[in-house]
Amino acid sequence: MRTYLNSASQVGRTTRSAGVPLGSALGGLLRILPNQWRCSGRSRARKQAVCSLRICGAGIWLCCALSGSAQTVSASPAQVSQAVQSGGPAVPVNVSLTASSGAVAVTLSPATDSGGNWLSVTPGNGIAGSGTPLGISVVMDPSGLPDGTYTGDVTVSPPAPSPSIQVPVVMLLGNPGPQLSSIGPVNGASFQGAVSPGDLVTFQGSAIGPKLPYGIQIQDGAVQPKIAGTRIWFGNTPAPLIYAYPNEAAAVVPAGATGTVEIRAENMVARSLPMNLVVQPAAPGSAPSAPVSASAIATAGDSTFNFTFADPRGWQDLDVVNILINNFLDGRSSCYLAYSRPLNVLYLVNDAGTALLPGLPLNGSGSVFNSQCMVAGAGSSTVGLGASLTLSLNMSFGAGFAGNKVIYLAARDLSGGNSGWQALGTRSMPGAVTFPSVAAVSPVRGAGSSQAFTFTFSDSKGYQDFGILDILINNFLDGRQACYLAYSQPSNVLYVVNDSGSGLSPGLNLTGSGTAGNSQCTVSAAGSSAAGSGTTLILTLNIAFTPAFAGNRVVYAAARDAADANNSGWQSMAAWTSR
Repeated sequence: MRTYLNSASQVGRTTRSAGVPLGSALGGLLRILPNQWRCSGRSRARKQAVCSLRICGAGIWLCCALSGSAQTVSASPAQVSQAVQSGGPAVPVNVSLTASSGAVAVTLSPATDSGGNWLSVTPGNGIAGSGTPLGISVVMDPSGLPDGTYTGDVTVSPPAPSPSIQVPVVMLLGNPGPQLSSIGPVNGASFQGAVSPGDLVTFQGSAIGPKLPYGIQIQDGAVQPKIAGTRIWFGNTPAPLIYAYPNEAAAVVPAGATGTVEIRAENMVARSLPMNLVVQPAAPGSAPSAPVSASAIATAGDSTFNFTFADPRGWQDLDVVNILINNFLDGRSSCYLAYSRPLNVLYLVNDAGTALLPGLPLNGSGSVFNSQCMVAGAGSSTVGLGASLTLSLNMSFGAGFAGNKVIYLAARDLSGGNSGWQALGTRSMPGAVTFPSVAAVSPVRGAGSSQAFTFTFSDSKGYQDFGILDILINNFLDGRQACYLAYSQPSNVLYVVNDSGSGLSPGLNLTGSGTAGNSQCTVSAAGSSAAGSGTTLILTLNIAFTPAFAGNRVVYAAARDAADANNSGWQSMAAWTSR
């Protein structure tokens, strides 16, 4: 005798009502009338039948499954990420659902995090088997939605005690966002294959980073995982970023990453489709030690630069210290130096930023140079004392490297501990002076939550020729999430750019009272002033920084004349640690 569950929910022989044989099957569907069901009796396999009501269209369905060992359902692909054309038709993506054994009834429920009801799934329920997967269609409809990234999920619910699963869905509407290339990740040693936590990895593709190259951001001594809207995700963990370009980004494999990890690139619009990267455990003894720091920088005279690094375990624990002088954190067309303390040899990176030039032993003779700078062995030396190592270099710069530059320092110890790049000073390289120009900023280095900064500008036609004077304080040259100020000389009014870099605050008259600010800083009229004489204008601004803006920052300034015909361009003038 075969066991059936009929419309009266009785266990017995076949009746005239339609029924679904339970026998050895693990699930079934039966349309019944409301409130006329119960689960009772046992199948031939002597396992309890577990049933529940499901609404489907005009009818109500009874979903039944045999209890016992819980069934698991898996989805392939496990998540859906799809670029969809703006204003285009709905896009379906096929997904297969498979049971771990036998067959199980499932119900499918779509849900969205934003954008309304753009996500649907067909069919709404069905039977997923181990040998006969259930094919479903996840449909994304862009109708009426602006470009952007939309997220949701499809919940796959089998009867209890089997667990539900979720299939994450990402719709990339309009701009498909970043794309990682098929070449895949390559670590900093040009090795393709498995990497380990702490390794430097570069990612290549399209639309990964911002239009302009940006470098590392450090806050509270930690390398930040986001540069100008760019992030690299290892699973659900954003990796510390070193730099980001339109077609490339470099990141450090985060601690805790292991096995085959899905990697995604994210720009300000969307995330890329995933690619897999194998992460293996770090070799014993490779874990970073206590961090080292690039603690100070000073200059002496016109040609000797003194760079000071520190290690809490003593200066002998330092391995390689780095110096990079450029407009921003980019090793190309820069003065990029690496000093090996154990070897007492200084290396200079070539113009392309791709290789080291022959090393210069710091024994008092010889030189090394590229198109940006030259270091002479005569007059260069190192001094180690306690926790500090001071590297004194006799340097000169090429005529094509004129202008104000940022000085970045980084240090690594013998166990691999790394300070990360720190913006710790600025330097004006000699060259042709334009009008108008940025002459000086005071102080050139400092720290604190507030400061009265003095900016000196020069114009050969007289200070009355100035139009707008700009000041930008940030990790890099980006007006977003910055302390970005614009002073109008003709009206003696200061404006603060909003957080998104898209608008101005109400003007602040520097002869009056009050304040103007954003989420990064506030300028007070009290303690601020502008004074012009001859060809010079001195602008003093009383600036207070918010706690959220803590970290090492570069102070940039620029000037243009009233006719908007001449512009100094942005000049890196000072370094400030906001606290």
